[in-house]
Amino acid sequence: DPHLVGRMRNLLQGLPHPDGRLLLGFDSPFEVRLLCKVEAGASVDLNTDPDFIQQGCSALLRFNGVGAKIRLLDVPMDWTDYCELNFWMGTKKETMLDYIIMVGDGTNWFTFYGEPPSGKLEKVRLPLDLFRSEGDADWTKVKQLIVTSPGPGEVDFYLDEVRLKPK
Repeated sequence: DPHLVGRMRNLLQGLPHPDGRLLLGFDSPFEVRLLCKVEAGASVDLNTDPDFIQQGCSALLRFNGVGAKIRLLDVPMDWTDYCELNFWMGTKKETMLDYIIMVGDGTNWFTFYGEPPSGKLEKVRLPLDLFRSEGDADWTKVKQLIVTSPGPGEVDFYLDEVRLKPK
């Protein structure tokens, strides 16, 4: 029921949590379809593998090469009251994989390049001052949060409990 999912999502976003405001929990197929926009060969599937879940379910993000990206929708527009983006991330592969997180208005970005933990789901904490500014990026004009991979090959990540921690 989409209305029940919406009400539960609003309730969860309003509950205090030590890691901050919940942006995405990936706990239902409806939430994944509604709040994840895939582009250029990327895909998002609901994951139920208990080794790669923090709570409820998680998302399996798949990127098939350069340009594949997933936009996480319904993010706050003003991030000036936040100090950290945190989430649970992991991959089954033992090889070196990279991910890129982009936060911005669609033209100007704050960018972070990282490596996911392999073998299990682990907490990733990204202080916002680690993000590199590109163009005229402004934390008060955020419209998009994008997860992508620099490629060139296929990359799979598990992602759960994306949160913004207040200052």
